Amino acid sequence: MTPSQPPVMTDAERELFIKDCAKQMEQCMKSGNREAAMGWLQAQRQAIAARSPEQLALLVAEEERRLDEGIDYFAQQGAAARRDLDRLAQIEREREEQGDRAGGIES
Repeated sequence: MTPSQPPVMTDAERELFIKDCAKQMEQCMKSGNREAAMGWLQAQRQAIAARSPEQLALLVAEEERRLDEGIDYFAQQGAAARRDLDRLAQIEREREEQGDRAGGIES
């Protein structure tokens, strides 16, 4: 199969075409047809270059959202780990205090 890009596509159609190019390229490489794979790669590159400014802005916003969620995830996990460590430190202090009161401190 040879890539052929329709002359006019909506942003959604173009994104599907870009994904399809990747799938076709992979299939061609698996079957050993490097020349056809390179054709799909070229078609994919052309479709990517033809993205509208609106689509590019959407893709950038989506990537920023994913990054923000990732940063939030790690910040939340770090905060939870700090709370756990603080709890463990508090338990340790309480045990030490109980030991001091139960047995007294030897000098």
